This record gives sequence, structure tokens and C-alpha cells, in this order.
Amino acid sequence: MITYSDYSEGGAGALVNYMRTDQGREISIRDHTGKALSRDELEQFVQHSKECGFERQFIVSPDPDLDVHHRAFDRRTRALMRQWRADKANVRYVYAVHDQRDKPHAHVAVTGPKRELYMDRDDLDTFRETATDVFRESERTSHRQRTTDAQRTLTASQSTVCEYDRTATRDTHHE
Repeated sequence: MITYSDYSEGGAGALVNYMRTDQGREISIRDHTGKALSRDELEQFVQHSKECGFERQFIVSPDPDLDVHHRAFDRRTRALMRQWRADKANVRYVYAVHDQRDKPHAHVAVTGPKRELYMDRDDLDTFRETATDVFRESERTSHRQRTTDAQRTLTASQSTVCEYDRTATRDTHHE
């Protein structure tokens, strides 16, 4: 898990503009519910960031070996941010998942009062640990789902074989 964070005074306009494209392709920027935001809604976010006078950026990049698919990546990014901002009532964020490269990652633009966005080294370490746990849980869930799917396929195959055996046995008794 790689996490990066920085902050700056001023608005989040340049960051939001950067987040809009991935390898030349325009992508959606989403809010905390996962809803794709309109240009007007993004402008409202940028205006809010100017009013707060402070913004923080996170980049979250899980281990590529985890094979986190886009939808799961999207959900896990929101889960991570939900945990991080649980005690930060005045913080708003938007995010975009960039997955057109070998190393998918999410950019998160956060705005709010400076006191709520301040992070020291311990806070950054805690954020990284939380991110690792959230994305590892995604892998456990994904593995559990693959195992369940494989078991269902095996059970269905066994049922077909058993049905075939019963039919074959019935056919030989009728001869």
C-alpha cells in the first residue's frame, strides 16, 4: 500500500482539474456517496475550498498484486475516507480513480478548516495503516467471493454428474 498526502493553502481548483483526466481520457469525479459530480457541483466544491483557504490531497495506491477491480477500488476509497473523516464534521472530499496504468490509484481532494485537515507523522502513519486494512479487507472479501463461486460451480457440477448417474442407472435397469 502506498499512500501520499500533502496540503496547500488556497483552493483545490488545480487538483480537481488534474483529477478529471486519466491518460487523456476524461473521468468522473465523485463525492462521498460515489455519485459522479456535475461541473456545477465541482465548481461548488472548488469555491468551498477557496472559502476554507486550505486543501489536502491524498493519493491511495494499493499493492497491484491485490488485483482490486475498479468498483471495489471505488468502494474501498470511500470506506477509507469515511473512517478518516469520522471525527471531522466540516470536511468535504471528492475523489477520482485513475486505473489506466499498471498501478491504479485514487486521488482525493479534501477541503475544510485547517485544524481538521492538519496531520502529523503519527496521523499519516495511522492513515496508511487504515488504508492497508481497508484494501486488505477488500482482498479477503474478493477471495471469499471467488471461493464461494468456485464451491457453487463444483456443487452444480456434482449435481449434474449425480443426475447423469441416476439417469444412466435407470436406463440400464429398463433394458
